[in-house]
Amino acid sequence: MTWVVVAVVLAAVVVAACFGGARSRLRRAGDRDHGERAETARRLQQQIDEGRHTGGGWIS
Repeated sequence: MTWVVVAVVLAAVVVAACFGGARSRLRRAGDRDHGERAETARRLQQQIDEGRHTGGGWIS
């Protein structure tokens, strides 16, 4: 009976560790994606600003 309890607890720990690792990997991927979007928005805004200052560019 004790071995059954130990096996169930061990299985629960392994499953929790697997799901916890997957969750943190997804979170890191989301953070990286957010950083890339912020960088793209910053570059786009810079191009718009440069276009306005010079009177040219792709947005007039």
